[in-house]
Amino acid sequence: MVGFGCDGASVMMGIHNGVAAKLKQMCPSIVPIWCVAHRLELSALDGIKSVPLLAELKETLNGVYKQYSYSAKASHELHALGKVMGINVVKPGNIDGTRWLPHMSRALEGLVKNFKVTLVHFENHASDTNDREASALMKGRARAIHRSLTQYKMVMFIHLVLDILQELKQLSLLFQRDGLTLQMVSDGLQTTTLSLVAMQVKRTIARHQLAEVEQRHSEDLGRESPPLAEKDDMVIIYNRVPKTASTSFTNIAYDLCGKNRFHVLHINTTKNNPVMSIQDQVRFVWNVTSWREMKPGFYHGHVAYLDFSKYGVQGKPMYINVVRDPIERLVSYYYFLRFGDNYRPGLRRRKQGDKKTFDECVSSGGSDCAPEKLWLQIPFFCGHHSECWDAGSRWALEQAKYNLVNEYLLVGVTEELEDLIRILEAALPRFFKGATELYRTGKKSHLRKTSEKKPPSKETIATLQQSDIWKMENEFYEFALEQFQFVRAHAVREKDGELYVLAQSFFYEKIYPKVS
Repeated sequence: MVGFGCDGASVMMGIHNGVAAKLKQMCPSIVPIWCVAHRLELSALDGIKSVPLLAELKETLNGVYKQYSYSAKASHELHALGKVMGINVVKPGNIDGTRWLPHMSRALEGLVKNFKVTLVHFENHASDTNDREASALMKGRARAIHRSLTQYKMVMFIHLVLDILQELKQLSLLFQRDGLTLQMVSDGLQTTTLSLVAMQVKRTIARHQLAEVEQRHSEDLGRESPPLAEKDDMVIIYNRVPKTASTSFTNIAYDLCGKNRFHVLHINTTKNNPVMSIQDQVRFVWNVTSWREMKPGFYHGHVAYLDFSKYGVQGKPMYINVVRDPIERLVSYYYFLRFGDNYRPGLRRRKQGDKKTFDECVSSGGSDCAPEKLWLQIPFFCGHHSECWDAGSRWALEQAKYNLVNEYLLVGVTEELEDLIRILEAALPRFFKGATELYRTGKKSHLRKTSEKKPPSKETIATLQQSDIWKMENEFYEFALEQFQFVRAHAVREKDGELYVLAQSFFYEKIYPKVS
């Protein structure tokens, strides 16, 4: 025996009691060799183990594998979704194995190929409250993986690791070949090293090229791509206040978008949190202003007002909204959490099973009907300042009023929704042409009503009206109503019980210089 190859474990390579040491005692000329494939695995892991994203990536890949390997139903849904999306789904790979590099590489290749399908499936799976077969563990895993895969840093890291592993995988397979010689090991190491260095050089060059392109783009933005027609460059943001007929109004936009050729996009925030992180604010503003393919666009979601001018972008969207009597809004929300509505009657709600009426809640001092729950319309209009969400803040009230007057094209009230729709159709026909007729004579598929709602008693209303929070919210509501009625008075006229939009009441004259 002239040589002995093994992994680097102390039981094998230990200088005193390892297998190699024992063999040397019997055969002093033997040459122990630490398996080069195993050393490559360890060196690769050692090279990136300090990167925090590695642990998250490994956890994500393991989660994807378990989600579809342990559940035949989930695997079937993934493949069915792939057929619908025109993507040939491959089986998710397992990163555990005797050779980590090839397994990791195959798992990443599968993830990248299945990326779009996997992302959509995890999003649907995590948000599907009707799927009673799925365990809490699977839904929790789906939410965690979807959150990880929607981070741009993670997506970039996946592709970086995959590029590196493509080179290391070939080296690992070389090291596992029969008849491997030291010269082959040396050549393989040199070739792989040169390839990795070349990748680093290419990355540096690409960075410089990208910087040059971005500079040219900023200097010559007008010539890079033809500007959209003015009517097609419009963006509307409807930052909906919950339980103000927002779903009913939004569904009108969905009914019209195909006919009027505009895009409708729902801003789906985690747990319906209306306040975005600063990084999400930047991403959202950038998306809305630069996503040409989604213009003209109608964005809607339960999101607090965001001032686009502070982010240094060109062009601002038009904001619209609807407000409601604050007590009526809270009562509607209270029963909605318990009984749902006629829009999705089978959906289980968060407070389902609680039969306590709103009156009983107020009389017993319940948290779901406390005056603090009235504080919602003001912060939605006030925005992303900390003071906006301080219940009872006079500054927040004044800021909300300022934004309503200066930043919103139109704010209607739930109680006069048809009038709002009529005025919007007259002002923005690019989006709302046909909206009034649809609302009045359509199948009313857009309308949504809370189930089992009982009007509060006079005593309950009087109790809530004693709070300073109600007084501020009601002041804001009355202010919004006054502004809307002023707009309506100058936009429409009533005749024989019907409202008619006024014709254009201005024209141009004395235009100089004269055109010959």
